[in-house]
Parts: sequence; structure tokens; C-alpha cells
Amino acid sequence: MSEIPRMAPIPGPVNQEFYDALKRHELRLQRCADCKKFRFWPIEMCPFCNSFNFEWAKCSGKGTLHSYTVQHQVMHPAYPAPWVVLLVELEEGPRLVTHGLMTPEEIKIGAPVVVDFEKIDDNITLHAFKYA
Repeated sequence: MSEIPRMAPIPGPVNQEFYDALKRHELRLQRCADCKKFRFWPIEMCPFCNSFNFEWAKCSGKGTLHSYTVQHQVMHPAYPAPWVVLLVELEEGPRLVTHGLMTPEEIKIGAPVVVDFEKIDDNITLHAFKYA
């Protein structure tokens, strides 16, 4: 995919592997090494069992469109309008807020979606979702 004009996040020590995986076109999330539950956003302690033991596990990239919003006015020129923002529930359980690769007229709650990747610049690639 070509570069998408967007503001880039600034990865830190807890989420660097998340962004490194996206650059490789992989969706990897933290999974607790003790209770085995996936979690998102990357954090140091498991919100389910309070363990500090985790691993980075590759996800299927498949999910269900749970909810959405459409931004018709934007406050930053890097975001074109209308801007489709999805809440996707992954097969593994966590929900991600993400860019939707569809028009507002095409949105269907409950539809199956799959991850895609948007190159922001040479250092950052982000997840986006399209219909499966």
C-alpha cells in the first residue's frame, strides 16, 4: 500500500513490539502467560489475573464489526473527511479502535472484517480493517 497521510504514533517500551509487528504486516497482541487471555492496549500487568508475565502472540486478524463512527469534520489536515472509525472485536477477544477501509454507506454492524495495513511513513505502519 502507498503511504497514507496521517499523524504517526510515538511507540514506547511497552508497545514497541506491537508497532514492529504491524510494520511486518502482522497483528500481534499481548497474551498473558499465566491466564492465556489476550489484551489490548499493551500494558505491563494483566487486567484479568494481575500477572506481569506476558508474550506477544500473532492474531488471526479476523474479527467482527462491533460499532463505528464517521468523522465528517476533522481537526487535523492529515485526516480526510469522511473518516471511518471502527470498533472491531477480534476472534481472540479484544476490541480495537481502528480505521475502516470502507465508505460510510458500506458499513454493516456484525459483518466479518479482516486486518489490512496502512504505511504511514518509513517507520510506522498501522492496522486498518476491511470486509472479509
